[in-house]
Amino acid sequence: MLHVIQGMVGAYQVSAPDVLVVRYDDFTHSPERFDSTVEKITHFLFGDAISDLQRAGIKKAAPVEDLNRNDDLGISAENHVDHTNDEDEMAAARAALSLISPEVYAEYARFREALGYV
Repeated sequence: MLHVIQGMVGAYQVSAPDVLVVRYDDFTHSPERFDSTVEKITHFLFGDAISDLQRAGIKKAAPVEDLNRNDDLGISAENHVDHTNDEDEMAAARAALSLISPEVYAEYARFREALGYV
C-alpha cells in the first residue's frame, strides 16, 4: 500500500484551486458533515451553472446515501456494504502496527501529518 499512499499524499499536496479535497471522514462523521460536504461538492462542480431547484434536488436526494441516517436505503445498503470497522477489527489493526518496520511506520506518520491527521 505504500506506493498507493504516496500517490494519494502527492495528489493532496498539489491540489490547488482546480481540485476539491473531500475526506472520507467528512462523509462518515455525522449527518451534518455529510450534508455540508455534499453542498461543497455541488458548489465546486456546478457553481452557478445549475438552478436553485436542481441544487435542492441534489440536497434532497443525497442523504439517502448517508449511512448515519439510513441503514436500509441507498446504493451502499442495497449492496450490503459496511464502511466501518468494529472495535475488534480496530484492535487487530492496531496490533498489526507493531509488525511494520520503524522506517515504514515513520513514513506513514509523515503521511498522516501531511494529510492533517495529527
